[in-house]
Order: sequence, then structure tokens, then C-alpha cells
Amino acid sequence: MNAQALNYTPKAIDALTLMQQTTPYAWSAQGLEYLTSKLRQAQTFVLPEYGQLLDRNTPRPEVPGLMMKPPFPVVAIEYPAPAASAPRQDEWTAAPCSKRIALAWDHQDDMPVGAPWQDQRGKLSDGVVVASVCWYDAYQAWMPVGAAMHIPYEGAWRDRNAEIITSAFWRDQVAAGRISPAQRKAKALTGTLIPVMPEAMQQLFGQMGTTAAFEVFQADLMDEVNAYFDMVYALACRNVRAVERPAPKFLNRQRARKGKPLLKPFHVLELAGEVMSGGGGIGSDRSGPRDHIRRGHIRRLAEGRITWVNQTMVHGRGGSVDKVYSVRAGA
Repeated sequence: MNAQALNYTPKAIDALTLMQQTTPYAWSAQGLEYLTSKLRQAQTFVLPEYGQLLDRNTPRPEVPGLMMKPPFPVVAIEYPAPAASAPRQDEWTAAPCSKRIALAWDHQDDMPVGAPWQDQRGKLSDGVVVASVCWYDAYQAWMPVGAAMHIPYEGAWRDRNAEIITSAFWRDQVAAGRISPAQRKAKALTGTLIPVMPEAMQQLFGQMGTTAAFEVFQADLMDEVNAYFDMVYALACRNVRAVERPAPKFLNRQRARKGKPLLKPFHVLELAGEVMSGGGGIGSDRSGPRDHIRRGHIRRLAEGRITWVNQTMVHGRGGSVDKVYSVRAGA
């Protein structure tokens, strides 16, 4: 994994602050201010390309929902997604984004007060909220997706294979390689959309209808949700730890001279003392087993005694990820 600072978050803060000041939409200005405040609070993690730590061709184990709780109240997961290796473009992967932030926070019912947020305030259960903030290469600009996803800690795992069979959207995700054949049979947690830029959401729902617009937002948020899940699954392993690295002193001296806010320290994940490099992803053409989680299990000892063995991250010989999953433009 890249152990160098990417410093995406300070640039995104500047861009979203300018958007907040210039947007003609009052509700979106509130949402942008809220998102920017979360970016300022966030502890930063740097992940490898595409935010991938685990082989996503293998279904994730069903785990207690509380394992989804972020390691800090707010985290910003920064990762590159080189556009040069983007897969074929289709309806759901129309806008390459080579720099990405998965912004996640422990839900505190602190959303702005106003009509767009009234249905959620006081009604969402304890859970994590994941938002997407990306560098859109075509526009040379940082922009957020217009909605975030709330995933409850006590949510039920649902079978989505029937949904994939009946939904054109999910069939497209399988055809595009964003959901592997193995993942089709796996269960998934259900999330609730919450607004970030309400006017953009309303426009999309008006143009496409409720079901299609909801599917667009799911596609837009899928990569950041996957990156967040990879991180919390890895951190739950007994031989993985988060290690803080100091902010680059040279860059901070430059920023101090220009009167800009200083860069913050960032975190990387270490696997038994070695910086994690990421697992092989869907489409990897190298042979050998990939990085994976060895599930927690009961071990039977002598004389009828048993003990619990925590899950562990296992290094494989598989290659690095060679796919990029891009968000849709204009959502």
C-alpha cells in the first residue's frame, strides 16, 4: 500500500467550501457545509489503488453490524483510482474519477435542520454514514455525490440474488464486473439514502423516477462503501493495526507561509508489521491465492475444551487490482 500522504482531503475541503459559497441552492449549501465539517473532523486513512484491501471476488463474511463502526468518529479514506486502467464505460460507469475519498462517520443525528432532512432526523438508528467525494477528471474538479448511504449497525443481512435476477440495474452490475458471480449468492446489508445536495437529488428523482434514481445513487456510492467495508473488515483482524504517520513537514512549512491550514497526520494499515499492499481484485490476471480473511472459528482443545480464534488477514500471492470503478457524472 502507498504509505505516502495523498492529501486529497484538504483539496476537497477547499473545493467544497467554494461550491458552498457559489451554489444558488440553499439546501445544497447547507449539505455542503455539513459535509465539509465532517472532512475537517476526519482522521485520514490512505489505502491502495481503488481502496481495495480484500479480494472482492469473494463474498465478505456475515459479521455483527457493530463491526461496521468506524475506528474514529469520522474517517476520510483516500485512495487513487487511475483512469488509465478503467474498464469499459457503460451507463453506470460514465465518469472516471482518479482520486477518491470515502468519507464515513458514526451517525449522530446532527444533519442540518430543514425539509430535506426531516424524514431522517430522529428516525435513523445507530449506524455508519458513507459519502463519496471524488476528483472528476473530465471537469478537473472535486465534487460530492448528491447523497450518502446510512448503514445501520443492527441491520439484517438480506439475500440479494433474487433482486439481481429481477433488476436490470443489478444485472448490469454483474455484466460490468462490479459484482462477481460469487458475490451474487452472498448476503448484503441494506442502507438508506440521506441527502447531501437535495436539489440535485430532487432533479434526478424527477427525471428518472424513484427506482432508477435510487439505483444511480447506489452505483455512485458503491466504490466508497466497498472501500470503507474493506477497511473495517481488515481492522477487525487480529494481525492488522492502524499506524499513524506524521504530516509532511515540508508541505506544512509551505502551507504555513501561505496562510493555509496545516495538513494532518494520516493512517496506514499494517499487516503483522508490513504495510498492506492490497489484495487482487476482480479481473486480476496473476495466479495464486489472493489476500483474504481467514474467518474466526472455534478451535477444539484437549479434554473437551474449546477456544475462539479471531479472524486473520492472510497475505496471498495474487496480483494487484486492475479495475477502476467510476461514479456517474451529474448525479
